[in-house]
Amino acid sequence: MVESIVLPPEMTTISEYAFAECSSLKELVLPEKLKSLPSYALRGCTGLKKITSGEDITSVGYSAFGGCTSLPEISLPKSVLSISSGAFAGCSSLTNMVLPFVGSSRGYSKTQESLLAHVFSETAEAGMSPITQHYYYSNYYSGTWYDKTSYLPAGLKRVEITDETLVGYGAFENADMIEEVVLSSEQMKSIEAKAFQNCKSLRRVELATGIERIDESAFENCIVLEDVAIPESLAEVGLGAFRGCEELSSLSFSSALTTIGEEAFRDCRSLSQINLGAGVETIGRGAFLGCDSLKDLALPLALTQISESMLAACRIERLSIGPAVTNIQANALANCSNLVSVTFPPSVREIGEQAFANCESLEILRIPGSVKRIGANAFSGDRALTDLAIDEGVELLENGAFRDCESLGTAALPDSLTQIGVSSF
Repeated sequence: MVESIVLPPEMTTISEYAFAECSSLKELVLPEKLKSLPSYALRGCTGLKKITSGEDITSVGYSAFGGCTSLPEISLPKSVLSISSGAFAGCSSLTNMVLPFVGSSRGYSKTQESLLAHVFSETAEAGMSPITQHYYYSNYYSGTWYDKTSYLPAGLKRVEITDETLVGYGAFENADMIEEVVLSSEQMKSIEAKAFQNCKSLRRVELATGIERIDESAFENCIVLEDVAIPESLAEVGLGAFRGCEELSSLSFSSALTTIGEEAFRDCRSLSQINLGAGVETIGRGAFLGCDSLKDLALPLALTQISESMLAACRIERLSIGPAVTNIQANALANCSNLVSVTFPPSVREIGEQAFANCESLEILRIPGSVKRIGANAFSGDRALTDLAIDEGVELLENGAFRDCESLGTAALPDSLTQIGVSSF
Protein backbone atom coordinates (compact mmCIF):
# COMPACT_ATOMS: atom_id res chain seq x y z
CA MET A 1 0.00 0.00 0.00
CA VAL A 2 1.43 3.35 -1.08
CA GLU A 3 2.34 5.67 1.81
CA SER A 4 4.36 8.37 0.00
CA ILE A 5 4.03 9.94 -3.46
CA VAL A 6 6.22 12.54 -5.14
CA LEU A 7 4.70 13.90 -8.34
CA PRO A 8 6.82 15.15 -11.26
CA PRO A 9 7.71 18.84 -10.74
CA GLU A 10 6.68 19.91 -14.26
CA MET A 11 3.16 18.48 -14.02
CA THR A 12 0.58 21.30 -14.23
CA THR A 13 -2.73 19.52 -13.67
CA ILE A 14 -4.23 16.63 -11.76
CA SER A 15 -7.80 15.35 -12.02
CA GLU A 16 -10.70 15.47 -9.59
CA TYR A 17 -10.63 12.47 -7.24
CA ALA A 18 -6.98 11.91 -8.24
CA PHE A 19 -6.09 10.47 -4.83
CA ALA A 20 -9.55 10.14 -3.30
CA GLU A 21 -9.89 7.47 -0.62
CA CYS A 22 -6.17 6.64 -0.62
CA SER A 23 -6.37 5.92 3.08
CA SER A 24 -2.80 4.56 3.33
CA LEU A 25 -1.21 7.70 1.84
CA LYS A 26 0.76 9.55 4.52
CA GLU A 27 2.84 12.04 2.53
CA LEU A 28 2.28 13.78 -0.80
CA VAL A 29 4.58 16.16 -2.67
CA LEU A 30 2.63 18.10 -5.27
CA PRO A 31 4.25 19.35 -8.51
CA GLU A 32 5.99 22.71 -8.33
CA LYS A 33 4.13 23.83 -11.47
CA LEU A 34 0.66 22.66 -10.39
CA LYS A 35 -1.94 25.36 -11.08
CA SER A 36 -5.00 23.93 -9.36
CA LEU A 37 -5.90 21.45 -6.67
CA PRO A 38 -9.29 20.31 -7.99
CA SER A 39 -12.41 19.26 -6.14
CA TYR A 40 -12.18 16.00 -4.18
CA ALA A 41 -8.50 15.58 -5.16
CA LEU A 42 -7.57 14.24 -1.72
CA ARG A 43 -11.02 13.43 -0.41
CA GLY A 44 -10.93 10.67 2.19
CA CYS A 45 -7.13 10.43 2.50
CA THR A 46 -7.57 9.61 6.16
CA GLY A 47 -3.89 8.76 6.75
CA LEU A 48 -2.41 11.87 5.11
CA LYS A 49 -0.14 13.70 7.56
CA LYS A 50 2.04 15.86 5.34
CA ILE A 51 1.52 17.66 2.04
CA THR A 52 4.00 19.87 0.21
CA SER A 53 2.77 22.20 -2.50
CA GLY A 54 4.49 24.43 -5.03
CA GLU A 55 4.21 28.20 -5.29
CA ASP A 56 2.07 28.30 -8.45
CA ILE A 57 -1.29 26.98 -7.21
CA THR A 58 -4.08 29.46 -7.89
CA SER A 59 -7.18 27.55 -6.76
CA VAL A 60 -8.30 24.92 -4.25
CA GLY A 61 -11.50 23.09 -5.18
CA TYR A 62 -14.55 21.96 -3.25
CA SER A 63 -13.67 19.36 -0.59
CA ALA A 64 -10.18 19.10 -2.03
CA PHE A 65 -8.93 18.04 1.43
CA GLY A 66 -12.29 16.78 2.65
CA GLY A 67 -12.02 14.05 5.26
CA CYS A 68 -8.23 14.23 5.62
CA THR A 69 -8.70 13.41 9.28
CA SER A 70 -4.99 12.96 10.16
CA LEU A 71 -3.64 16.14 8.56
CA PRO A 72 -2.23 18.37 11.36
CA GLU A 73 -1.37 21.48 9.36
CA ILE A 74 -1.83 23.11 6.00
CA SER A 75 0.09 25.92 4.33
CA LEU A 76 -1.17 27.48 1.11
CA PRO A 77 1.07 29.81 -0.95
CA LYS A 78 0.32 33.46 -1.75
CA SER A 79 -0.31 32.45 -5.36
CA VAL A 80 -3.75 31.08 -4.37
CA LEU A 81 -6.59 33.25 -5.65
CA SER A 82 -9.62 31.20 -4.61
CA ILE A 83 -10.58 28.52 -2.09
CA SER A 84 -13.89 26.75 -2.62
CA SER A 85 -16.39 26.10 0.14
CA GLY A 86 -15.75 23.01 2.22
CA ALA A 87 -12.17 22.70 0.99
CA PHE A 88 -11.11 21.45 4.45
CA ALA A 89 -14.37 19.81 5.54
CA GLY A 90 -13.82 17.17 8.18
CA CYS A 91 -10.08 17.86 8.62
CA SER A 92 -10.46 17.14 12.32
CA SER A 93 -6.74 17.03 13.21
CA LEU A 94 -5.82 20.47 11.93
CA THR A 95 -4.00 22.54 14.54
CA ASN A 96 -2.23 25.09 12.33
CA MET A 97 -3.33 26.82 9.13
CA VAL A 98 -1.33 29.26 7.00
CA LEU A 99 -3.63 30.88 4.46
CA PRO A 100 -3.20 33.82 2.09
CA PHE A 101 -6.64 35.18 3.07
CA VAL A 102 -9.78 34.30 5.04
CA GLY A 103 -12.69 32.76 3.15
CA SER A 104 -13.01 32.26 -0.60
CA SER A 105 -10.84 35.09 -1.95
CA ARG A 106 -9.22 38.43 -1.14
CA GLY A 107 -10.82 41.71 -0.18
CA TYR A 108 -14.32 40.62 0.85
CA SER A 109 -16.21 41.46 4.04
CA LYS A 110 -19.68 40.73 5.50
CA THR A 111 -20.42 37.96 2.98
CA GLN A 112 -20.79 34.25 3.61
CA GLU A 113 -17.66 33.71 1.51
CA SER A 114 -15.53 36.02 3.70
CA LEU A 115 -15.83 33.89 6.84
CA LEU A 116 -13.28 31.39 8.13
CA ALA A 117 -16.16 28.89 8.27
CA HIS A 118 -16.48 29.05 4.48
CA VAL A 119 -13.64 26.58 3.93
CA PHE A 120 -15.13 24.05 6.34
CA SER A 121 -18.46 22.21 6.38
CA GLU A 122 -21.97 22.74 7.74
CA THR A 123 -22.17 19.01 8.52
CA ALA A 124 -21.30 17.68 11.98
CA GLU A 125 -18.37 15.26 11.99
CA ALA A 126 -16.20 13.66 14.67
CA GLY A 127 -13.52 15.97 16.04
CA MET A 128 -15.20 19.10 14.69
CA SER A 129 -16.79 21.84 16.84
CA PRO A 130 -19.76 23.99 15.83
CA ILE A 131 -19.46 27.78 15.60
CA THR A 132 -22.04 30.29 14.44
CA GLN A 133 -21.01 33.28 12.34
CA HIS A 134 -22.98 36.10 10.73
CA TYR A 135 -23.04 37.44 7.21
CA TYR A 136 -25.03 39.94 5.17
CA TYR A 137 -26.93 39.14 2.02
CA SER A 138 -28.50 41.80 -0.18
CA ASN A 139 -30.32 42.00 -3.46
CA TYR A 140 -31.52 44.93 -5.50
CA TYR A 141 -34.29 45.74 -3.01
CA SER A 142 -33.03 45.00 0.50
CA GLY A 143 -30.49 43.23 2.69
CA THR A 144 -30.68 40.84 5.63
CA TRP A 145 -28.29 39.43 8.22
CA TYR A 146 -28.10 35.63 8.43
CA ASP A 147 -26.53 33.09 10.79
CA LYS A 148 -24.31 30.28 9.54
CA THR A 149 -23.30 27.32 11.70
CA SER A 150 -20.26 25.41 10.52
CA TYR A 151 -17.90 22.84 12.02
CA LEU A 152 -14.25 23.70 12.60
CA PRO A 153 -11.50 21.41 13.90
CA ALA A 154 -11.79 21.29 17.68
CA GLY A 155 -8.00 21.40 18.01
CA LEU A 156 -7.32 24.29 15.64
CA LYS A 157 -4.96 26.52 17.65
CA ARG A 158 -3.13 28.79 15.23
CA VAL A 159 -4.02 30.65 12.02
CA GLU A 160 -1.72 32.88 9.98
CA ILE A 161 -2.90 35.19 7.17
CA THR A 162 -0.12 36.09 4.75
CA ASP A 163 -1.48 38.10 1.79
CA GLU A 164 -4.63 40.13 2.44
CA THR A 165 -5.62 43.80 2.79
CA LEU A 166 -8.15 43.27 5.58
CA VAL A 167 -9.71 40.83 8.02
CA GLY A 168 -13.39 41.01 7.13
CA TYR A 169 -16.46 41.53 9.27
CA GLY A 170 -16.85 38.62 11.69
CA ALA A 171 -14.22 36.56 9.87
CA PHE A 172 -13.16 34.65 13.02
CA GLU A 173 -16.27 35.40 15.09
CA ASN A 174 -16.98 32.76 17.76
CA ALA A 175 -14.01 30.59 16.71
CA ASP A 176 -13.42 29.80 20.35
CA MET A 177 -10.80 27.10 19.79
CA ILE A 178 -8.15 29.37 18.22
CA GLU A 179 -5.36 30.51 20.58
CA GLU A 180 -3.02 32.44 18.29
CA VAL A 181 -3.49 34.57 15.18
CA VAL A 182 -0.63 35.99 13.13
CA LEU A 183 -1.45 38.65 10.53
CA SER A 184 1.78 38.77 8.54
CA SER A 185 0.42 40.33 5.35
CA GLU A 186 2.44 43.45 4.54
CA GLN A 187 -0.44 45.16 2.73
CA MET A 188 -3.08 44.64 5.44
CA LYS A 189 -4.71 47.96 6.46
CA SER A 190 -7.76 47.14 8.60
CA ILE A 191 -9.46 44.71 10.93
CA GLU A 192 -13.18 45.02 10.30
CA ALA A 193 -15.97 45.00 12.89
CA LYS A 194 -16.39 41.87 15.04
CA ALA A 195 -13.54 40.14 13.19
CA PHE A 196 -12.46 38.21 16.31
CA GLN A 197 -15.44 38.80 18.57
CA ASN A 198 -15.96 36.04 21.17
CA CYS A 199 -12.77 34.16 20.32
CA LYS A 200 -12.65 33.03 23.91
CA SER A 201 -9.43 31.00 23.71
CA LEU A 202 -7.46 33.62 21.79
CA ARG A 203 -4.34 34.50 23.80
CA ARG A 204 -1.98 36.12 21.31
CA VAL A 205 -2.41 38.30 18.23
CA GLU A 206 0.38 39.62 16.05
CA LEU A 207 -0.92 42.49 13.94
CA ALA A 208 0.42 43.28 10.49
CA THR A 209 2.91 46.15 10.41
CA GLY A 210 0.73 48.36 8.19
CA ILE A 211 -2.63 48.14 9.96
CA GLU A 212 -4.24 51.56 10.35
CA ARG A 213 -7.68 50.76 11.78
CA ILE A 214 -9.25 48.31 14.24
CA ASP A 215 -13.02 48.55 13.92
CA GLU A 216 -16.01 48.16 16.24
CA SER A 217 -15.94 45.14 18.58
CA ALA A 218 -13.06 43.59 16.61
CA PHE A 219 -11.68 41.77 19.69
CA GLU A 220 -14.65 42.13 22.01
CA ASN A 221 -14.96 39.39 24.65
CA CYS A 222 -11.64 37.76 23.82
CA ILE A 223 -11.56 37.02 27.51
CA VAL A 224 -8.08 35.40 27.72
CA LEU A 225 -6.31 37.68 25.24
CA GLU A 226 -3.01 38.64 26.87
CA ASP A 227 -0.67 39.78 24.14
CA VAL A 228 -1.36 42.13 21.22
CA ALA A 229 1.58 43.48 19.25
CA ILE A 230 0.36 46.93 18.12
CA PRO A 231 1.98 48.30 14.92
CA GLU A 232 3.23 51.87 14.72
CA SER A 233 0.86 52.54 11.82
CA LEU A 234 -2.35 52.16 13.87
CA ALA A 235 -4.40 55.39 13.75
CA GLU A 236 -7.86 54.39 15.00
CA VAL A 237 -9.31 52.02 17.59
CA GLY A 238 -13.07 51.65 17.15
CA LEU A 239 -16.07 51.42 19.47
CA GLY A 240 -15.71 48.49 21.87
CA ALA A 241 -12.72 47.16 19.94
CA PHE A 242 -11.18 45.44 23.01
CA ARG A 243 -14.19 45.57 25.33
CA GLY A 244 -14.24 42.71 27.82
CA CYS A 245 -10.65 41.55 27.16
CA GLU A 246 -10.24 40.70 30.82
CA GLU A 247 -6.65 39.39 30.72
CA LEU A 248 -5.14 42.14 28.59
CA SER A 249 -2.59 43.79 30.89
CA SER A 250 -0.58 46.26 28.81
CA LEU A 251 -0.75 48.15 25.52
CA SER A 252 1.49 50.69 23.82
CA PHE A 253 0.56 52.91 20.88
CA SER A 254 2.62 55.20 18.68
CA SER A 255 2.00 58.86 17.88
CA ALA A 256 0.06 57.74 14.77
CA LEU A 257 -2.95 56.92 16.96
CA THR A 258 -5.48 59.79 16.84
CA THR A 259 -8.84 58.27 17.79
CA ILE A 260 -10.05 55.89 20.48
CA GLY A 261 -13.73 55.00 20.17
CA GLU A 262 -16.43 54.68 22.81
CA GLU A 263 -15.91 51.84 25.29
CA ALA A 264 -12.84 50.74 23.34
CA PHE A 265 -11.23 49.17 26.43
CA ARG A 266 -14.25 48.91 28.72
CA ASP A 267 -13.97 46.18 31.37
CA CYS A 268 -10.37 45.30 30.51
CA ARG A 269 -9.99 44.49 34.16
CA SER A 270 -6.30 43.49 34.07
CA LEU A 271 -5.17 46.52 32.07
CA SER A 272 -2.60 48.21 34.31
CA GLN A 273 -0.27 49.86 31.80
CA ILE A 274 -1.17 51.76 28.66
CA ASN A 275 0.84 54.23 26.61
CA LEU A 276 -1.54 56.21 24.42
CA GLY A 277 1.11 57.98 22.37
CA ALA A 278 1.29 61.71 21.76
CA GLY A 279 -1.15 62.08 18.87
CA VAL A 280 -4.51 61.12 20.40
CA GLU A 281 -7.08 63.87 19.91
CA THR A 282 -10.32 62.03 20.72
CA ILE A 283 -11.15 59.42 23.36
CA GLY A 284 -14.77 58.29 23.33
CA ARG A 285 -17.32 57.84 26.08
CA GLY A 286 -16.49 55.09 28.56
CA ALA A 287 -13.25 54.19 26.79
CA PHE A 288 -11.64 52.87 30.01
CA LEU A 289 -14.77 52.36 32.11
CA GLY A 290 -14.29 49.50 34.55
CA CYS A 291 -10.52 49.14 33.97
CA ASP A 292 -10.09 48.62 37.68
CA SER A 293 -6.38 47.74 37.52
CA LEU A 294 -5.45 51.00 35.78
CA LYS A 295 -3.61 53.17 38.31
CA ASP A 296 -1.69 55.58 36.10
CA LEU A 297 -2.48 57.17 32.76
CA ALA A 298 -0.67 59.97 30.94
CA LEU A 299 -3.28 61.80 28.89
CA PRO A 300 -2.06 62.97 25.46
CA LEU A 301 -1.35 66.68 25.16
CA ALA A 302 -3.58 66.96 22.08
CA LEU A 303 -6.70 65.70 23.91
CA THR A 304 -9.43 68.36 23.98
CA GLN A 305 -11.97 66.78 26.32
CA ILE A 306 -12.33 64.04 28.91
CA SER A 307 -15.44 62.30 27.71
CA GLU A 308 -18.38 60.91 29.63
CA SER A 309 -17.41 57.99 31.93
CA MET A 310 -14.03 57.82 30.19
CA LEU A 311 -12.14 56.68 33.29
CA ALA A 312 -15.03 55.84 35.61
CA ALA A 313 -14.40 53.12 38.19
CA CYS A 314 -10.66 52.96 37.47
CA ARG A 315 -7.99 52.90 40.17
CA ILE A 316 -6.25 56.02 38.91
CA GLU A 317 -4.28 57.62 41.75
CA ARG A 318 -3.06 60.81 40.12
CA LEU A 319 -4.24 62.61 37.02
CA SER A 320 -2.62 65.52 35.22
CA ILE A 321 -4.97 66.98 32.63
CA GLY A 322 -3.37 68.27 29.45
CA PRO A 323 -3.34 71.91 28.30
CA ALA A 324 -5.80 71.42 25.42
CA VAL A 325 -8.67 70.02 27.52
CA THR A 326 -11.63 72.41 27.74
CA ASN A 327 -14.42 70.11 28.91
CA ILE A 328 -14.62 67.33 31.49
CA GLN A 329 -17.89 65.52 30.82
CA ALA A 330 -20.36 63.79 33.11
CA ASN A 331 -19.07 60.87 35.19
CA ALA A 332 -15.63 61.23 33.61
CA LEU A 333 -13.80 59.89 36.68
CA ALA A 334 -16.73 58.93 38.88
CA ASN A 335 -16.05 56.20 41.44
CA CYS A 336 -12.27 56.41 41.07
CA SER A 337 -11.88 55.59 44.73
CA ASN A 338 -8.04 55.72 44.70
CA LEU A 339 -7.73 59.18 43.14
CA VAL A 340 -5.73 61.39 45.52
CA SER A 341 -4.68 64.21 43.21
CA VAL A 342 -5.99 65.95 40.12
CA THR A 343 -4.48 68.99 38.40
CA PHE A 344 -6.63 71.21 36.19
CA PRO A 345 -5.00 73.35 33.48
CA PRO A 346 -6.29 76.89 32.77
CA SER A 347 -7.87 75.62 29.54
CA VAL A 348 -10.75 73.84 31.34
CA ARG A 349 -14.09 75.65 31.00
CA GLU A 350 -16.56 73.13 32.36
CA ILE A 351 -16.69 70.21 34.80
CA GLY A 352 -19.73 68.04 34.14
CA GLU A 353 -22.27 66.30 36.33
CA GLN A 354 -20.78 63.72 38.71
CA ALA A 355 -17.44 64.08 36.93
CA PHE A 356 -15.49 63.25 40.10
CA ALA A 357 -18.28 61.86 42.27
CA ASN A 358 -17.32 59.29 44.92
CA CYS A 359 -13.58 59.82 44.51
CA GLU A 360 -13.22 58.90 48.16
CA SER A 361 -9.43 59.44 48.44
CA LEU A 362 -9.30 62.96 46.99
CA GLU A 363 -8.09 65.31 49.76
CA ILE A 364 -7.03 68.62 48.22
CA LEU A 365 -8.66 70.35 45.27
CA ARG A 366 -8.02 73.61 43.43
CA ILE A 367 -10.29 74.67 40.61
CA PRO A 368 -8.90 77.39 38.30
CA GLY A 369 -10.86 80.48 37.35
CA SER A 370 -11.06 79.35 33.75
CA VAL A 371 -13.83 76.95 34.83
CA LYS A 372 -17.20 78.66 34.43
CA ARG A 373 -19.51 75.81 35.47
CA ILE A 374 -19.18 73.04 38.03
CA GLY A 375 -21.97 70.58 37.28
CA ALA A 376 -24.47 68.93 39.57
CA ASN A 377 -22.89 66.48 42.02
CA ALA A 378 -19.53 67.00 40.30
CA PHE A 379 -17.57 66.19 43.48
CA SER A 380 -20.32 64.70 45.62
CA GLY A 381 -19.31 61.88 47.94
CA ASP A 382 -15.62 62.85 47.97
CA ARG A 383 -15.49 62.02 51.66
CA ALA A 384 -11.77 62.65 52.21
CA LEU A 385 -11.78 66.17 50.73
CA THR A 386 -10.47 68.54 53.38
CA ASP A 387 -9.20 71.56 51.46
CA LEU A 388 -11.04 73.24 48.59
CA ALA A 389 -10.00 76.38 46.67
CA ILE A 390 -12.14 77.77 43.86
CA ASP A 391 -10.37 80.59 42.03
CA GLU A 392 -11.84 83.88 40.90
CA GLY A 393 -13.69 83.44 37.60
CA VAL A 394 -15.88 80.43 38.45
CA GLU A 395 -19.51 81.46 38.03
CA LEU A 396 -21.80 78.52 38.70
CA LEU A 397 -21.99 75.73 41.28
CA GLU A 398 -24.90 73.46 40.37
CA ASN A 399 -27.00 71.39 42.76
CA GLY A 400 -25.03 69.08 45.04
CA ALA A 401 -21.67 70.03 43.56
CA PHE A 402 -19.84 69.17 46.82
CA ARG A 403 -22.59 67.30 48.64
CA ASP A 404 -21.51 64.64 51.17
CA CYS A 405 -17.91 65.87 51.27
CA GLU A 406 -17.92 65.01 54.97
CA SER A 407 -14.32 66.03 55.78
CA LEU A 408 -14.41 69.42 54.09
CA GLY A 409 -13.29 72.01 56.64
CA THR A 410 -12.18 74.89 54.44
CA ALA A 411 -13.72 76.15 51.19
CA ALA A 412 -12.49 79.41 49.64
CA LEU A 413 -15.19 80.74 47.31
CA PRO A 414 -14.69 83.53 44.72
CA ASP A 415 -16.65 86.75 44.32
CA SER A 416 -17.33 85.76 40.71
CA LEU A 417 -19.90 83.15 41.73
CA THR A 418 -23.35 84.10 40.44
CA GLN A 419 -25.22 81.00 41.54
CA ILE A 420 -24.85 78.27 44.15
CA GLY A 421 -27.26 75.41 43.66
CA VAL A 422 -29.31 73.43 46.13
CA SER A 423 -27.26 71.38 48.59
CA SER A 424 -24.02 72.40 46.89
CA PHE A 425 -22.26 71.65 50.17
